[in-house]
Amino acid sequence: MKKVSVIIPTYNGADFIGETIDSALAQTYPELEIIVVDDGSTDSMEEIVKSHAAVGRIKYIRRENGGVARARNIGIAASTGNYIALLDHDDLWMPGKIEKQVKFLNETGAEIVFCNGVTIPAGNPVLGKGIFRAGVEDVLDTILMKGYNLMPSALLFDREVLKITGGLEESIPGADDWDLSISMARNYKIGFIDEPLYGKRAHGDNFTGPVLGKVDYFTVIYEKQRPFFARRERMLREAMSNKCFSNARKNMSMQRLDAGLKSWAYSVRFKKSTLLKLPALLVRYVRFKLRKVQGGTN
Repeated sequence: MKKVSVIIPTYNGADFIGETIDSALAQTYPELEIIVVDDGSTDSMEEIVKSHAAVGRIKYIRRENGGVARARNIGIAASTGNYIALLDHDDLWMPGKIEKQVKFLNETGAEIVFCNGVTIPAGNPVLGKGIFRAGVEDVLDTILMKGYNLMPSALLFDREVLKITGGLEESIPGADDWDLSISMARNYKIGFIDEPLYGKRAHGDNFTGPVLGKVDYFTVIYEKQRPFFARRERMLREAMSNKCFSNARKNMSMQRLDAGLKSWAYSVRFKKSTLLKLPALLVRYVRFKLRKVQGGTN
């Protein structure tokens, strides 16, 4: 039976990490090693993790703060499993998640598989219907043009994949998982299990973080990925423009005018026709500002 290495990067996640580790320990697949990489936490993280480590399947690594991508890379480097599974410190796995994914890889011959999930506490699907089809597919176009990530907590992949795709890009925190998704999808057909096998906790930090990310990170992704696209470079540019414009819309909705304009400007760099969308963005900003003012006077 092949071993699965579970990599859990964490930073000041004491409120979540105990239940997250428990969900990994509760997996029905027995051959697991769990590696928790503490990215310089200042809360009670170490105490909580070490209390769980008594079961013997958990390795705890503490290091200075350097970002989630670097923490994941450190965990992967320290792992010994045939398969790698990533688990964010505020997510939860359903008990059969790993067992079903290993079975899928064995039966299909795929090297990568991800699954659907639900938000907690609402229970809504993480992916809308029809975004990905169950089975093994070429998902590159969907990842690029719809801007979806292969969510880290949903993934299981053969460690040999990293010899081709490389590790996570540490210079673009918050965008590294999308970059990894593109690298995986352009090199492999990827399996998808359309079952809610993980739960994504809904809380302020994990929903506002991507909006605050630096939009120039998408230039880094573009320059890294461009040599591999050749005749499809126009598609890559459009994908980058769409991603930046999506951030612009979110920032405008949250009353971050400067960030919204910066995101819009980057979207124009990749696709000039996005210049014409500025009036709609400004209208969005005003509409949400008025809604906030009206809400505050009630």
